[in-house]
Amino acid sequence: MNREVLPPLDRTPILESDNYEEADTMLAQLIAPFKRERLDSRERFFTRYYHAQLAQASMIYLQWQGSQKLLRTQPNDLYILYLPLEGLVQEKINKGEVISSSVTTAHIFTPQQTLMGKIGHQGQGISVCIPRNFLEKELGNLLNNPVNQLLTFTPEINLTTAFGRSLKELIIFSWQATAQNSWFLPQLEKTLITGLLNYHGHSYALGLQNTDKKSGDRLVKLAKEFMLENLQKPISLG
Repeated sequence: MNREVLPPLDRTPILESDNYEEADTMLAQLIAPFKRERLDSRERFFTRYYHAQLAQASMIYLQWQGSQKLLRTQPNDLYILYLPLEGLVQEKINKGEVISSSVTTAHIFTPQQTLMGKIGHQGQGISVCIPRNFLEKELGNLLNNPVNQLLTFTPEINLTTAFGRSLKELIIFSWQATAQNSWFLPQLEKTLITGLLNYHGHSYALGLQNTDKKSGDRLVKLAKEFMLENLQKPISLG
């Protein structure tokens, strides 16, 4: 493992392994069953998984080496928002066109989707795992109506827009905060979920069209103000 390229974070991983089968089993337990295949057996394989809890949602920080092909079906009770920090992931959703996750594009995956794709030889990123019942409850609160059909999102999130930059910073803030202060994590989580529902495209977006929507930068402003008021010491990515 080239630790200068992918140095460990300043917290304990739940898995650190060069064993492909062991890593496969752990990721299946954390997110969903995967079918994976190494694309080049000559490449070194190595992975680290870190786990943190928000309030309802959880976060997984992944680091890996070794290109792979994968096939999975998104669980019926879980949304996954993947923020790439390094590397490339290419996937087809329900056998559609290829979409790419990179440092400029995040993705949110909807329950019941079938995903098939490839991951590059090296990368790292943060997955935010959001329970379906929690997300639907928050959406229902915004709509003042119950959610009776599956909420589906536009898969790609452009991280170069005001909203995308704000979302990225907020996810990183939330990851950092899990290491030190747990009592305000529900506020950060709510800001993230509310922002996602208000500023990113989805199947209920028209019902929210009368919501007051200022620049997506408001997300980061709120998070920064909250953290500056409540954090007792500086935080780092680890």
